[in-house]
Amino acid sequence: MEGRVQKIPELTNIFLVGFSGVGKTSTADCIREKFDIKSYDLDRLIEASSKKTIRQIFDEDGEEQFRILEKTNLFLTNECKGIVLSCGGGAVIDQDNVNYMKRFGRILWLDASADIIYERICHDDGRPLIRTKSINEIKLMKQKRDEIYSNICDYRINTDSLTTYEAAEKVMEYYESINRTGQS
Repeated sequence: MEGRVQKIPELTNIFLVGFSGVGKTSTADCIREKFDIKSYDLDRLIEASSKKTIRQIFDEDGEEQFRILEKTNLFLTNECKGIVLSCGGGAVIDQDNVNYMKRFGRILWLDASADIIYERICHDDGRPLIRTKSINEIKLMKQKRDEIYSNICDYRINTDSLTTYEAAEKVMEYYESINRTGQS
């Protein structure tokens, strides 16, 4: 095929979404450490840019300001190719964020049962929207969010019985399949 230039496909980003406590951040960390893929956590980007913890932002500035910072930092990843980005559980509430994720990558939903989530996060003070919630309140919140996740995701992984490494392996299988073929 002399004279024809073959276009090299751009790598597709993966946006990890899901309810708090499903393992998004730890999975992204594992991917970076074990698979040498660039991965980031949106909450950490927000903390670095604002020089405040997520809890401080919620306590001092409120959820609305947090959502503005979330969108701003998400949109700053538009130059990135082939990354895995762990997004906060509520990032999908804003349709602009969802449209952005769809435009610049694929949305992968990490899911877990409410009981497992409660076990994982019940003593974690770093989760401002659910740190004081009962298991029943978490189930109701999760049920509402699950409707959104199921409508927007390109792929779903249940993490109930997975180790962090196993979840990372499943994410990488999906990542490699879409970056090899350009399809899911």
